[in-house]
Amino acid sequence: MTPRVRSVLGVFIVSIFLLATFSVASDKPDKNAKAATSVDSGSFGILVNGKRLATESFRVEQRSDYSSVSSELKFEDTNIQALQSSELQMLPSGLLKKYTWKEVKPGKSQIIVEPQDESFLVSHMMASPGDPAKDTVHPLAPSTSILDDNFFSHMEVLAWKYMAANCRTNAQNQTECKWQTQRLPVYIPHQQASMIVQIQFTGASKMKLNGVEADLTSFKMQGDAGEWLLWFNGQNKLVRVLMLADNTEVLRD
Repeated sequence: MTPRVRSVLGVFIVSIFLLATFSVASDKPDKNAKAATSVDSGSFGILVNGKRLATESFRVEQRSDYSSVSSELKFEDTNIQALQSSELQMLPSGLLKKYTWKEVKPGKSQIIVEPQDESFLVSHMMASPGDPAKDTVHPLAPSTSILDDNFFSHMEVLAWKYMAANCRTNAQNQTECKWQTQRLPVYIPHQQASMIVQIQFTGASKMKLNGVEADLTSFKMQGDAGEWLLWFNGQNKLVRVLMLADNTEVLRD
């Protein structure tokens, strides 16, 4: 591994550990709790056949009791008046605390996923406000990652988990990574289904983004839903996703 890649991953692992330094959350606000610390924020442009279809705005935050990934998806096409939002909450251990997806317009549907116990996740689906929830139980542990197919910030978090599992700090305080292909379980809320995602490190490269050449680190994810190629920049932030089969490209703004 080159010194540049090793340095990038060293910073990356620090951010992962920051995301996992919380205590169990309370439903009541804690006046003594520290304010949220931003880990990452920005927006992704989602392009299909070279045309911008939608924008995902997101923020990843660290709190004293949990971490969160908040996202909003807005379609660029004036003929598609659709807006969605989501919030993924994770406990200090990396386990799922709660996931909430809401359709803001044109409808008002909602999905909530949360652990039922140590072996099962329960999904509550509501077609509209006031409707009774349709609950489904899935034999998945809270360690299962949420991978909502509407939000690419979830891919960033999944890649972080993979990197944290493969990298360690040695006695010289240097980050060493022994890359191995890894299979991680994920749950896809809208499909009410789970799958195994295989992730592998594919190397370091230079690439032009927004007209500027950058040093990037790349990964490949594969699952039943297809194959995704991911690139991270020197600040350990997801900057590009490519899905060749769908002619879809996602670029950080």
